[in-house]
Amino acid sequence: MKKYTTPLVTSLLMVGAAQADTTLSFTNLSTAFDSTNSLTVGGFTTADAELSVTGVADGNNFKYTVTYTGSSFDGDLINDTLSFDVLVQGWTGSSASTSFTDTDEDVNANSGVVTTIGNTDAAVDITDERWTAVDGLFDAGETLEFTLQNFTLTTNLAYDGSPSGSFTGTSYQETGRGYGHLVVIGDVGSDLFETRFNATDYSIAAGSLDEGEQMYLTAADPVLDGLTYSNVQRFGVNGVDFTITIPEPSSYVLLAGLLGLSYAMVRRRK
Repeated sequence: MKKYTTPLVTSLLMVGAAQADTTLSFTNLSTAFDSTNSLTVGGFTTADAELSVTGVADGNNFKYTVTYTGSSFDGDLINDTLSFDVLVQGWTGSSASTSFTDTDEDVNANSGVVTTIGNTDAAVDITDERWTAVDGLFDAGETLEFTLQNFTLTTNLAYDGSPSGSFTGTSYQETGRGYGHLVVIGDVGSDLFETRFNATDYSIAAGSLDEGEQMYLTAADPVLDGLTYSNVQRFGVNGVDFTITIPEPSSYVLLAGLLGLSYAMVRRRK
């Protein structure tokens, strides 16, 4: 009798162990279309078999497909396959302003305003590993939109959850000598995350943002703030960070799947 109950006990223990959401922190998705992309998650890089990135031009946009096989989500301790897309779009005709009143330091705040996200589709540009909305420069009134979409989760056992994501950070890089670059992050609204930077490289650390599955980055107009800057448009976006959350599997679905697995193990032992 003991040899038949052991798989069942194991299955029940696995059900208990699996009852928690799994959140994966992906950092530094870059512009590269292949294994040279700098994306990382859970200690894996795109040089590892567990993580891959492929990118393609999609009309005026760019689409990156991420595939990750480094974790089990259904409780059977066998790694599953998660895949999703990151779509990068560009828009012109936006309007954003910041609360900054001087030009002497790199600073973040939460008082930015986006009045309009433009609806004129712009061809996203990749120059020197930086995304911009049009031509290698990030002019005031231009917006880059990043979207997490097309989640697919392939598991060994039955699974009834739906993955979700949120952008948590980003990084900028100058395209030439400039001063007082201004960005507001978010959809139309106020009290938004805002940045002014003068540095050659400037990052909003992963975990600083919680933008959901769409993140809008709009270059603000210094004139709206009464400021005078030099070559504010000479920068681009060179990385984004995000989390993907896999909900815990339903107890009943997980138990049914594991009991089926136990039955198969028992049948094999006979």
